[in-house]
Amino acid sequence: MKVQEVKLDENKRRYLLLDSDGIPVMPVAKYLKYLDNTGKSSNTQKTYCYALKQYFDYLEEIDKDYIEIILQDLAEFIGWLRNPYSSHKVTPFKEMR
Repeated sequence: MKVQEVKLDENKRRYLLLDSDGIPVMPVAKYLKYLDNTGKSSNTQKTYCYALKQYFDYLEEIDKDYIEIILQDLAEFIGWLRNPYSSHKVTPFKEMR
């Protein structure tokens, strides 16, 4: 997933969250459009887009659709935010002598 900045006329900027195939994540696109329609600044939209990127990265990692989420999943997401790499096997750095 990646956040894509879109430059519009009059130096305006909007943001999209794209999946690994480069396709916009529609729930996020709709929400960002809502924020735009309610007059939220582009900086606010950018911040929200990056936060939603983290959430959708998590959903991808646990292989769940956002529609299927229950309260327990949200609690686990908070833990994931504290250490998003804990579920990956990372080889610890060994000091070289």
